[in-house]
Amino acid sequence: MTVPKLGIDVSKKTFDVALIRDPETMKAKQRQFSNTPAGFQDLQNWLAKHGVKRVHAVMEATGSYGDDLAEYLYAAGHLVSVVNPAQIKAFGQSQLQRNKTDRADAGLIARFGWSHNPAPWTPPEPEHQELQSLVRHLDDLIEQRTQVSNRLSDGRLTKAVRESWEEILQALNERIAEVKRQIDQHFDNHPTLKRQRELLDSIPGIGPETAARLLAEMPRLGEFDSARSAAAHTGLTPKRHQSGLSINAPSRISKIGNPRVRYALYMPAMAALRSSKEFKELAARLTERGKKENANHRGGHAQACPHRSRSVEKSTAIRPKLCEGRLTTNTVSLFRRWRDFLLQFFNREDHIPAVGISFDRTGLDLALDRAREMDFDLADL
Repeated sequence: MTVPKLGIDVSKKTFDVALIRDPETMKAKQRQFSNTPAGFQDLQNWLAKHGVKRVHAVMEATGSYGDDLAEYLYAAGHLVSVVNPAQIKAFGQSQLQRNKTDRADAGLIARFGWSHNPAPWTPPEPEHQELQSLVRHLDDLIEQRTQVSNRLSDGRLTKAVRESWEEILQALNERIAEVKRQIDQHFDNHPTLKRQRELLDSIPGIGPETAARLLAEMPRLGEFDSARSAAAHTGLTPKRHQSGLSINAPSRISKIGNPRVRYALYMPAMAALRSSKEFKELAARLTERGKKENANHRGGHAQACPHRSRSVEKSTAIRPKLCEGRLTTNTVSLFRRWRDFLLQFFNREDHIPAVGISFDRTGLDLALDRAREMDFDLADL
């Protein structure tokens, strides 16, 4: 007997549902409920009213708004699937869906359930949920500390304001230290997690904090069939864009996955490429095959990590769009325009310190100061 599909579109305060029993007619019964425990019970009563004992509930992965509902339905004995929103969007485009409302999306998700029959979802273990909560809280505190530090770098702050920000910074540092202690204590309380952390820590470039982030964001890290499937799960696999003879763009990472994992692995991959013989050899092989530098960084963890710890699957790393110490094409173009403009007046290249040689910010500032000293009009640039 086929199980009816229940499409669920979740928002902060409410969720819309569409119940489809017959895949031939796709006729849906729809209703909206409050996103609260009382609303969950109302949904259960509504299903019972229509004579439905068990459904296959399909919903999008929408942050934390749908977590409680998914766990409630799973505990009630229903089959639950949590799918990537990009799949639902693509399915809607294939259906030429014209309306974008919560009610319409719930029906679309239910039809997607009948068409694709997505894989069932299992809630993570409580210890993994607690670890994820602590690690994400730590990341939020670190981000706040960076913001406060940036404010303190402003030289125009008054004494009272500066003292206030310094107190906030001190409090944040204390909270960060406390949360790190809680994370370490959490690993001590769960030997299996601690062992997995030690295995990840054995990989070149991976430290205790990065290992904690990986285990928090990928709780089933050891269940992947291969490192390739783990990389695909985090959106680190290559994506080609080629069509005919006119389009053949360079390969990029797909980014269809958890961005927190990609962020966590960037600096470890950079460190491993500098210090690990295995990773250096891998980078050299990729370079010989014509790969660019950023492809080498992405490939570092994809292929070298599995040899370090076979019982826990590994992933790869990426470079951010703007890498420290490097300049974008637009910035280099701007520096060159400054150089050509200043040469027009100086007529001697040695009067333009650094600019035209390294294109660095210091050289540009020196050139601008030199131009101002000579009262040149820079408005024509």
